[in-house]
Amino acid sequence: MRRILFMVILFAGLSMAESIGYIDTQLVVKQYNKAIAAQSDLVRKQKELQDLVIRKQGDLETAKASSKNEEELNRMKDEFEDELQPKREELVGLNQKLSSDIEKDIIEATKKIAKQLRIDIVFDKQVVLVGGTDLTILVTNYLNK
Repeated sequence: MRRILFMVILFAGLSMAESIGYIDTQLVVKQYNKAIAAQSDLVRKQKELQDLVIRKQGDLETAKASSKNEEELNRMKDEFEDELQPKREELVGLNQKLSSDIEKDIIEATKKIAKQLRIDIVFDKQVVLVGGTDLTILVTNYLNK
């Protein structure tokens, strides 16, 4: 029942809207210079973390091969985890911050373009089956200027 009521309210609101637009968010992100730079930065930091993991695993294998006792190996593993955990958290935090910043930029650009063109509602392209004005290129150009 709630779902039907929601759909009725949604369609009533849409019928009062004069114009509808849409953007291909995925395409905007792929073409947004700030997103491209952020992705490169994340890939670089992930590679650094991966290199550290490989190096530390090599150290553990070397220690095993040199017949270190179990206690020493466990201490090395603990040190490795203690060193690795903050770097993982930093990477996750950076990813979240960059994603949030990019999302905010896209929303703000979309609002500005929609206001300029007097478009009342803007959807993501994935939910539009027919009709609407494609704002993707305009939003991308606005973001990259």
